[in-house]
Amino acid sequence: MLRISYRKPEEIDEDKLFEKDIKKVYIEEKIDGELSDSFLDSCAEIEKDLYLCLFAENVNVKDLHVINYESPSTKIVFDGAVLENDKELRYLSPEISSKISFILGYFFVPIFYIGSLNKEIINKSLNRNSAFKNTINPNLIKIIEKEGKTKIDKTKNVIEGIVIKIYENEFESYKLVREEFEKIKRQFPREYYNHLKVKNRIRVYNPKEFYSYWEEYVFRPLRSRIDKNLYLVAYENYCHCYNKATLEACIKSIPKENKKPIIKNIKKLISKYYKSELSVT
Repeated sequence: MLRISYRKPEEIDEDKLFEKDIKKVYIEEKIDGELSDSFLDSCAEIEKDLYLCLFAENVNVKDLHVINYESPSTKIVFDGAVLENDKELRYLSPEISSKISFILGYFFVPIFYIGSLNKEIINKSLNRNSAFKNTINPNLIKIIEKEGKTKIDKTKNVIEGIVIKIYENEFESYKLVREEFEKIKRQFPREYYNHLKVKNRIRVYNPKEFYSYWEEYVFRPLRSRIDKNLYLVAYENYCHCYNKATLEACIKSIPKENKKPIIKNIKKLISKYYKSELSVT
């Protein structure tokens, strides 16, 4: 089995971010889940010795998290890459990886902003509401209020933070966590309240909700155009894939009549991005 190593977001101070010569960034909502980045979970062979990898946050684990979500899928994809033999991962732009996720039936992480970076944009992004219904872990709130060490916003649909990504030369990724969640991590070590586990709720979106999410949080920010006829196919695939543990299992679950044109479409997207020749028959 091939081994992969996803480049996880680094923690960074805002001031250090501005020391970098960055022309274009992508700002995404940081999902409070468990990273799903192993080869077995994330990758599937789409052509001999060529693998598609979709990295995601697994929100279906009964593990300790500050935020409890009502999620439309067990996994929320945040990056895509291709892997040839045992070479390094070649990261796809969000414009490409989001389209691949869409036609396969996966949800893609909410895109908050694309463009040049400044402090106003960072502050605005950190104070946005989450794209997914959520609440703070109720068991954790009781502990925090009992200890009286910090205040926490009990408002629904909060975000843990943001992830700032750069795809200009080589892939870079940085995370900024909201101050109240940083305080919780500092004052309440994980082992202190590890028994307060609450599992997230998975709720399948109806076609209207599915369409609205993709338009508002992914395609409109990315300025991507999607054939509306594709929504019917994508929604059907979503209904088959929303609870699959691996990318390979997702592809296998797709209806036979959809599978061949989908793989063909994925190869075209990858070929266009890398200007490489893939068989699309």
